[in-house]
This record gives sequence, structure tokens and C-alpha cells, in this order.
Amino acid sequence: MNNYWCHVNYFVDSYCFFQREWLDHTEIWCADTWPVVTRVTDHGVQVGQPSRTIYFTFISVLLYFLPIIIMTVAYSLIIWRLWSSSLPGERVESEVRAQNKIKKRVC
Repeated sequence: MNNYWCHVNYFVDSYCFFQREWLDHTEIWCADTWPVVTRVTDHGVQVGQPSRTIYFTFISVLLYFLPIIIMTVAYSLIIWRLWSSSLPGERVESEVRAQNKIKKRVC
């Protein structure tokens, strides 16, 4: 159990706890801290947090865009397989045309 708390402390060390005193209560919250990079350019001083940008870009891609791409590909393959399949049993040309018309009407 002690080993567990050591790992938790490793991740919590990047958070700072803030406190604000109000008249009727004390507000306590935590916020993550990111290294600040300061660059001096011809136009002035630029302050940024590139590690924060990289982290949230990675998380957005991993948790939002990647699942959407996977679902789009999967559903596209399912639709393609259903449209390209033929109906089992006897086939009459008029029924085939009617079924194809219905398939196109659905989309």
C-alpha cells in the first residue's frame, strides 16, 4: 500500500494547491503547473507553455480523433460489405432492380 502512495505522490507533485479566503468559507483548489518558456524576439517577449500544448494535443488525438477515425473506417467497411453483397435465394431481375433502388434510397 505504501508503494501505491509513492506513485500517487509522483503524479500529484505537478499540481499546486491554492487557497482563497472568503468571508463565509475557504476555497481550496488544485491546478496543474507547466514549465514556462520565455523567448525574446524582435517583436518583444513571448511567454508560452509548449509542454502543455503537446500534452493536450496528444490527449485530444488519442481520446477524440483516433476513435472517430476508427469508427468511420469500421462503419464504412460495414456499409460497403452490406451494399456489395447479393441476396440469397432465387433472383428475379425485377426484384433485383427494386432491391437496388431501395438500397440507394436508404442513403
